[in-house]
Amino acid sequence: MSWTVAGITWTPQTAAQHAQTQLDYLNTLQSASIPPGPTLTASPTNAIWLEYLGSGSIQQLYDDKLYAASQSFSVATCDDTQVLNLAPISGTSPLAATYSTVYLTCVATSAGTCIIPAGTKAQFGNYNFITPSPTTIAASGSASVFAVCDTSGPIIAPIASLTSFTTTITNLASVNNPAASTQGSAAETIASYRQRLISGAGTLNWGLQGCILALRALTGIVTAQVYFNVDTTTPLVLTGGFTIPPRFARILVQGTDVNQAIANTYTSRMTAPTTGSQSEIWTTLSGQIFPIYFDYATPQNIYIKIYYDPGQPTTSNLLGLASAQIITLNNTYLIGEAVNQNEISGVLTNFNGATITGVTVSLDGITYARSVQPNANTYPVFSTANITQVSGP
Repeated sequence: MSWTVAGITWTPQTAAQHAQTQLDYLNTLQSASIPPGPTLTASPTNAIWLEYLGSGSIQQLYDDKLYAASQSFSVATCDDTQVLNLAPISGTSPLAATYSTVYLTCVATSAGTCIIPAGTKAQFGNYNFITPSPTTIAASGSASVFAVCDTSGPIIAPIASLTSFTTTITNLASVNNPAASTQGSAAETIASYRQRLISGAGTLNWGLQGCILALRALTGIVTAQVYFNVDTTTPLVLTGGFTIPPRFARILVQGTDVNQAIANTYTSRMTAPTTGSQSEIWTTLSGQIFPIYFDYATPQNIYIKIYYDPGQPTTSNLLGLASAQIITLNNTYLIGEAVNQNEISGVLTNFNGATITGVTVSLDGITYARSVQPNANTYPVFSTANITQVSGP
């Protein structure tokens, strides 16, 4: 607990240590006087000691403040307030709380069109999952309706736990959530933030990686990706022929930007111009208006073959049970991320409907392989209609 200034090492002391130093100095003067004076002791009955103890308390206070100042740039030892002051230097900040989201499968009756207004609530205990945008469903049709929890934090609505709305919706036959909600998070504590700074995890808030992390944290955004072409003359061509001009960035998101925060989030971390078919307005402090362009990632169907051992016991609904587990992978992949058999096999690890011997995947339902690479502007989608079972090894 020492620090060095201009080659001199300082060590903070307690009030009693400071008082003892003063008392020792006084006793040295006492012994040098003629005739020598009495030796004073550290005792509550000694008025001089009590006075020194009081002045020692002031010195200890100064020591503590000087030590705090000396450690103001040390993430491990600075005080909690200074941790926040280091945020701009580290290029990050404590993570804000996020909201759980869910996709509801809504089915209309044959009687007519069903309209689900924005703000419709699906209750889950003391919480509500609210639809930010209106949805129209044709008679006898169905739609996947996005909803956001009204309370931030790690709130998980299990599969099939959201089966109705709090208000009556004309021509609505049923509501259900085929997959559990995507979990939100509580606000990051100072202690957790301090440890993240020490470890260096996710501290690159400015720049490409920090921008991606910030966009993924926005309410309503399932996932996001930002590609940046560092070349000054040559376009960047990604998987699927996806092209980015020199020194341009391309923002891709899956989901709905509920708070219209993409533009501000991007410009607070990157300055490269963007390209895309969608846009949000960024207003500078001086009142200038600039469009920030982005695109919605498109879904890429993933076709799956499940191989099982016909010589072992199987259930009559093998495909249905296995498919129900596989579609839980929806909204867990990043935009442009490859899909391989390991993730599929992973969700079937404890499957007891049959002995699974292997899995293959495909982008077109014709050519199957151990791994497939979707285009850079797409995200994988799993559905029961694209999953088949095959007997044999």
